[in-house]
Amino acid sequence: MDQLNHSSILLTKYHFSEIISISKQRAPNEACGIIAGEGSSSKRIYEISNTLHSPVEYLMDPEEMVRVFWEMEKNNWDAVAFFHSHPASPPIPSPTDLERNFYPDTPYLIVGREGTNWIVRGFFLGRTDFQEIRVIIR
Repeated sequence: MDQLNHSSILLTKYHFSEIISISKQRAPNEACGIIAGEGSSSKRIYEISNTLHSPVEYLMDPEEMVRVFWEMEKNNWDAVAFFHSHPASPPIPSPTDLERNFYPDTPYLIVGREGTNWIVRGFFLGRTDFQEIRVIIR
């Protein structure tokens, strides 16, 4: 499915809370994972280990990603979006996020901090720029 046709990502309230919870638990390091589902709607959240164990960048564990992609295929799910956190900064794509955009047709959710609040924003990432998309909680 061509993800570029989607201008929004639909998360259940539970999945939204789960992404926030994973991000809080992994702080001060960045958390990361995959949102699986159908079309632009979430069906399951998969946390993937950040092999860099870093507060300013992430790299998803490739073996875990393969296992998740196999399970998604078994369930006829797509990668609705990837997510990662910015535990000490706002949820805006960094130059590193743009540079390491290995899946340009799949949206990214970034969970970041604005003061004491955790905020989630969605984006399509290019190599040098990004376009924000809506994140709808249902």
